[in-house]
Amino acid sequence: MATDVAAALGEVDDVSRALRGAVAERAGMLQEEISRAAATLQAADWAGGSRVAADAAEAQLNSDVGTTVEAARAGLELLSAALGDQVQAFHDEVSGEFSVVMGNIRDAYEELARGTQLFAENLAQADQTISFTG
Repeated sequence: MATDVAAALGEVDDVSRALRGAVAERAGMLQEEISRAAATLQAADWAGGSRVAADAAEAQLNSDVGTTVEAARAGLELLSAALGDQVQAFHDEVSGEFSVVMGNIRDAYEELARGTQLFAENLAQADQTISFTG
């Protein structure tokens, strides 16, 4: 069962890695889009405060993407840890229940063995008290 738990924890790591990759890929795509838009804005002929507003918008977009990526990474770490904890807790619970069942079975067989031994002793005692003189 420990091997199964290790395999399940490995799969949790695989899922987490895949999700991290997806988040990183999406973040890269968003950064590229922002960079293209910024390049277009830089090439434009701006008048007055429009240039400052465009630069501020670009900075805000970059900040928003960074914040979103960091939140996603933190969420993935929490998810990964929670899944790992659940797998381990499930294993511990099932192992505990199996231990109880195995203990109950052992106790039942020991009780059966004591009963069988007592029965055998009683038969031996009965054998000794019954004698035929013929």
